[in-house]
Amino acid sequence: MRKLAFLALIVISLGFYLACTQKEEPPAAKKPVTQEKVMKETKEAAEAVKAYTEQQREQYQKEINAQLDELQKRMAEISEKAKKAKPEVQAKLKEEMEALQEQAEASRKKLAELKAASGKAWEDMKSGLDKAMQDLNKSYQEASGYFK
Repeated sequence: MRKLAFLALIVISLGFYLACTQKEEPPAAKKPVTQEKVMKETKEAAEAVKAYTEQQREQYQKEINAQLDELQKRMAEISEKAKKAKPEVQAKLKEEMEALQEQAEASRKKLAELKAASGKAWEDMKSGLDKAMQDLNKSYQEASGYFK
């Protein structure tokens, strides 16, 4: 029994020794980078960036459209409430609602221009539309203050 255990120990030790002394295979030779490969990868990356930008633009347009639609709905609610207000409040609200409507139309016009814009022009127009939406929301808050 001792001889069998000793023999097993020698076989296991020999196995570990052989496993540790084997030379690693050299890594596979890397394929050379060609001009065609670089151009292809660059073109694919540019197309991916363009597609991503287009997705972002479409998402932004949907968000702005939804904001404008919601604002239009809230403006209609204020107009309905204004019908029950005192005449002097009605007159003031009418002026403010007309100004709000003009701002909303200007924002819709900017959104239409934004849809037609490309590249850098789109980014510049986006900032202008963001500012117009902030101003529009601020004006709405002021107009809705009559009913708080």
